[in-house]
Amino acid sequence: MGQVTERQFRTERLKSKAQFARVFRRGRRLSSRHVTMFYLNHPQVRGPYRLGVSASSHVGTAVRRNRIKRLLREAWRTQMPAPMGSGAVVLIGRPQPNTPEGVLPEFAVVRKELAGLLRRAGLVNSTEASANAGASVNGESSAKDRSSANEEAKCDGLC
Repeated sequence: MGQVTERQFRTERLKSKAQFARVFRRGRRLSSRHVTMFYLNHPQVRGPYRLGVSASSHVGTAVRRNRIKRLLREAWRTQMPAPMGSGAVVLIGRPQPNTPEGVLPEFAVVRKELAGLLRRAGLVNSTEASANAGASVNGESSAKDRSSANEEAKCDGLC
């Protein structure tokens, strides 16, 4: 079994109902097709962002909800923002209407959507998010991925 090099520590997680409620109440919300993100910034404090992950019961059975939560955690781990500040983020897996039972979104799709949400929220700069979104699962990127990341960097989100 391979050794894990980057992991999220327990202190970097949101666990209690009160912690989630605070982010929902005071934070901002952004949505994509598969992910809804609530975030609350603390720009004056340096440190890691704390992450909470949830999936609605509308997503399906416990097996599907847990799979979505694992996808979201891994996408967060690969897109984790550099400590420009501190804060809390809650990621919620969204149900997909008209999809057959057992069909889940691909990891690359979830990771790309999360990169876009992080960029829109201003938690990462656009070039960092573009580079991370274009990377393949094993950390290498193809020429097509690099060229699309360069195009996004040139547009700076205005195209």
